[in-house]
Amino acid sequence: MFSGVLIRVVVVLSIDKMDPTSLSLLIGENATIKCTLSDANSSRIWFYEERSRRRIQQPSDDIQILDPFTAILTIRNAEEQKGRYQCKIQAQAIGVSEVYVGTKPTNVTDFKCKVYDYEYMECSFTRPKNMLLTQYELQYGTSDDKEKKTQSEDRCQVEERYRVCLLQDGDDNKFYCNITDRYFPVRNLYVFKLTARNDKGKNEQCFRIHNDEIVVPAAIEFNINNITSDSVMLKWKKHNVGYYPRNLKYRINLRDNRTNEDKDEYVNWNRSAIIKNLKAYWPYAIKIQAKSMAVDDDDDTMWSEATEKYFNTSQRKPDRAPKLPLGSFYIYNTETQLRLYWEQLEESEQNGPEFHYIINEINEDDIIINTTRTNDTTIAFPYNNNHIRTFNIKSANILGESEESNSILVYPSGNSNYLERQYVLNENSIAKIYHNKSYTLSWSPPQNIKDLLNYTVFWCLPKIELPNQCKGPIHFKYINKNEINFTTEPKDRSLNLAISANYPYFNKGMQWAQCSGDVSSELMKMEIEVSAVNDSAILVKWNSGSVCASILKGYNLRYWLPNEQGAKDNNNATIDLLREKQEHRNYTITNLRPYTEVCLSMFMYSPTKQGHNSDTKCIKTKQAAPSAPRNLNLVTGSITSKSALIKWEPPAIRNGELTMRKSAYDAFDKTITSINQTFYTLTSLNSYSNYEVYVTAHTVDESKPSNRINISTLIGIPSNPCNVNITENDGLITWDPPMLPSGRLELYVVALIRSSNDSSEIIESISLTKERSCRFRIPECYSAYYSYSLKVRAVNIAADMEYDHEIEPMSRNLTLDGGQIKKKFCIPDQEENDEIYDKFWFSDNTKFYFASPWTYSPRVYKCTSTPIFAYIVAIIMLGFLLGLISYWLRSKYREMKDIEVILPEALVDQVSKYKFGNNSLSQSNATDVSAACKKEIHTQISRNNDCLVNFNQKENHQLLSNMFNGSTNVLTSLSSDNSGEKEEIENNEELTDEQQSYETTNEELSSNSSSIPRTDCSYDERSILQNTVENTNKNFGIQVSGQDATDDEIEDFNQTVTTDLEIPRILPMSTGGYVTPNTLLLASNLNTTERPTVISMQTSNALPNMKNGYIQTSAVKQLMLNINIVHVFVA
Repeated sequence: MFSGVLIRVVVVLSIDKMDPTSLSLLIGENATIKCTLSDANSSRIWFYEERSRRRIQQPSDDIQILDPFTAILTIRNAEEQKGRYQCKIQAQAIGVSEVYVGTKPTNVTDFKCKVYDYEYMECSFTRPKNMLLTQYELQYGTSDDKEKKTQSEDRCQVEERYRVCLLQDGDDNKFYCNITDRYFPVRNLYVFKLTARNDKGKNEQCFRIHNDEIVVPAAIEFNINNITSDSVMLKWKKHNVGYYPRNLKYRINLRDNRTNEDKDEYVNWNRSAIIKNLKAYWPYAIKIQAKSMAVDDDDDTMWSEATEKYFNTSQRKPDRAPKLPLGSFYIYNTETQLRLYWEQLEESEQNGPEFHYIINEINEDDIIINTTRTNDTTIAFPYNNNHIRTFNIKSANILGESEESNSILVYPSGNSNYLERQYVLNENSIAKIYHNKSYTLSWSPPQNIKDLLNYTVFWCLPKIELPNQCKGPIHFKYINKNEINFTTEPKDRSLNLAISANYPYFNKGMQWAQCSGDVSSELMKMEIEVSAVNDSAILVKWNSGSVCASILKGYNLRYWLPNEQGAKDNNNATIDLLREKQEHRNYTITNLRPYTEVCLSMFMYSPTKQGHNSDTKCIKTKQAAPSAPRNLNLVTGSITSKSALIKWEPPAIRNGELTMRKSAYDAFDKTITSINQTFYTLTSLNSYSNYEVYVTAHTVDESKPSNRINISTLIGIPSNPCNVNITENDGLITWDPPMLPSGRLELYVVALIRSSNDSSEIIESISLTKERSCRFRIPECYSAYYSYSLKVRAVNIAADMEYDHEIEPMSRNLTLDGGQIKKKFCIPDQEENDEIYDKFWFSDNTKFYFASPWTYSPRVYKCTSTPIFAYIVAIIMLGFLLGLISYWLRSKYREMKDIEVILPEALVDQVSKYKFGNNSLSQSNATDVSAACKKEIHTQISRNNDCLVNFNQKENHQLLSNMFNGSTNVLTSLSSDNSGEKEEIENNEELTDEQQSYETTNEELSSNSSSIPRTDCSYDERSILQNTVENTNKNFGIQVSGQDATDDEIEDFNQTVTTDLEIPRILPMSTGGYVTPNTLLLASNLNTTERPTVISMQTSNALPNMKNGYIQTSAVKQLMLNINIVHVFVA
């Protein structure tokens, strides 16, 4: 055990902080906020209230020092607020505490719901004002349809469990809740429980909402049918009235689109309505809304959303002719002209387009002798004082004339003083007096009062300088014959008045009131007209109205420029026009500036009175050309290869409304229609070009040009070269430079293209040149599917500040389109050094490339199909022939490779020098093995047992080669001395002489068959014969057994070998190159120096005494007597 002291180290990390960081209080409560420092410096703590911007510093009753690190702020009797208090040391803020002062949750007063066409319900309420953060939860459920007269808590009972309705914030502190999935239109009573919570309390409210009483129908889809000139039929689709307990009613609002007057019509139950008493050829708007009859009838919010459509009523002929009051004509004092007046029909009575009036003059036989059309309400005819004239007036539009017409009779004035005294008013007694903004017309009655029917009084707005004519329509009123005056309605305006005395058989027509000659009468307000004469003058016209000019002293005309300070009070703008010098009816104010607004007013005055000021009229002088735009300059950094941004200041003197500004550069004019625009981007410029730019301003005329500036655009992408042409004889390609160089055109790229039938292109060669021509050579054709052509592109090279950075420059490889440069492909006539290639490839990274699109030459070189096809056929045939030869040689090679050699008896003694299988025979046992092999050969020839020769050993390679080469001794390579040194035999004849011949009979073979164990010359691995696939790469060898095998074992083994080697007789080459045992059979049984014979197993049926592919000795002897050399190839 170990004893010791356990030391506990506690490290306290002190930081500046305020506690709490958030504080909720009820109104009137007290609270404290603690501020803690990391240093002992609490005496310097002070607090700052952000809401009132009040600094609370020590010493103060509100701050208490708790310890050297902590100070406490006390908030007493807190007022409703959402404030922040900061704890500070000098100017450094330590922390902030947020203080919320409010109330417990209070009741919601405007909770309401609406159901929209029994599809879903939406409820909303306004959050009561409270500085404390208050959370609301709304739950709902359904109840039975009977109001429970129980305690209030039972009002929250629902049939099933409550479900929560998710509240969403809206505008104006509103919450919204939509009930869609769990809304059931067949349930009439919904119960809502609203729960409000904050840090100081909780409040619950229950609301019972009757489904049928809050339904707002869907918008009405209606059609407008059967539109006539005075009515229209409306039809709409039926609502799903099955849910509406008391059905629906509809409100149809018809609005006059010209007067904006509207009216409402209501329809219950029906789904159609006919609106009548419409004006013809008149635009209307119709709105239709629906409302459930179960909701509060006074609640307009329960109407459905209005569906509005527009239509025009049809046209029809005017319904009536204009009214022609008695005496509505005037005969000029010269009695040369007659003017008729009639009522003007209102626009709503015209009933169609192209409205006009038709005036027909009818003779005594009711035949129309003259027809006149006019759009005005007055017309003049030549006056004829010889007979009574009848005029018939109708209204008409594009559909035709009104059915009715009104007539007026114009009587001749005659020369009888009797008529004048009896039926005509005395003109001197007709007077009009202006007072209190009204006119009073007075007259003396004619002498014949008895036959007088009545008077017609006419009034209208006067035409300036034409006191007896009307400006606009004329108005009239019939006055009783006993009246002698008439007063117009109070309107502060000048009027022309006239009167006619109406008799059954005579009418003088209209007699105009001339003027008032009473000096003491009130002077009326003048009517003036102003017009602009030119860009420096205006014309003022007036008349004195009902005041006789003889009592007037003059007119006071005052004008001023409203845009100039104090201009109206300037006395120099007042002109007095005195009548004693000249009778004035107009005046021209001159020396004004162009397009300057001038305001003026006038009044007339007599020696004793001053008339009322006329209405103020303002007008501008006509426009003139403005001054030139100022300070035209180029915006720095705005130049590109195609554009530039310019700016200017507007003209100092506009002299009118600037309708456009024109920017001119070279041969281009650009018009700017925005008058407030003082900048413009010049576009469609040519790259690497110089321009001179100026700006003009326009009103009615064009200003002088502004100052001129010069602009040079940046280098860009050139257009493609033009007119690429190839001369056939000398292989010369030429081209013209691009129409838009867009730069210096440092070089051209010439590319040779190889195209194939699948439209793919490969660039085979590329050359660079400064010239616009070079000589080329088309390569030889390789395929009939290929064709060759040339293309050319231009290239600009620019430094960083010279090119347009809005254009992405090309890399060198992209400029070449991925092709490979070959300088000798296209050579210009004028020698060029390698400078152009060096400049292209070895320029630094500050150079950027811009290549034009390619221009293709029209000449295409197509490869012909005949020679290529011949080449292809020859190549295919040659390949086929080589394949056959190769196959034949390979077959022979494999056949020869699989041949096994059985040594002749004379060479058996040399076997110790060679390797059989994987074993090398030593000199000591070579003789035994050779003897065993020789015995095996002679005794077991009928059983297919042979010693195998491994062809993989170098020492054995020459066995087969000698045989294939026709050598007379296939075993030449086996001849050697006892020391192991190899001796080459110079020629086959010497070897033939040295070899001894021998013969062996069947009896000798049989006698020796049992003296040598068969296992001495058996195959190395029997498993190879049984499982050749698994051991294909293993070699056969010679194994020596320590004991003799029995005859049964030997026979079984021989049968196995014979069976395995029967098909095929020749083992595959993959077994190590061993050959079948019979291939070199005769080499050991015959005099091989004289007869090197190879006999195939295919000839076994043709040769006598042949078993299992072996030739018996007797048969061999017979063959050797008859055949000198037999060559049989192994199949």
